[in-house]
Amino acid sequence: MTIEIMALADHEWAVQVPQSAGSDVTYHKVRVELETAVTLDVTDEAMLVRKAVEDYLAHAPATSLPHDLTIDW
Repeated sequence: MTIEIMALADHEWAVQVPQSAGSDVTYHKVRVELETAVTLDVTDEAMLVRKAVEDYLAHAPATSLPHDLTIDW
């Protein structure tokens, strides 16, 4: 599965998640709270977003991932 991540604005990311090969795609907007990025000493926010989405998808299908999601410590 290829998760696509694109920057929208400071600390905001568009995420596209394919359900499976040749099927629908879900779309999400992920915001990373600045305090969280600083606390975790994040140098690559896109990687943080990718890892958070991958962790979520390890436990639930993409259709249950909220459209708007905030990564907050």
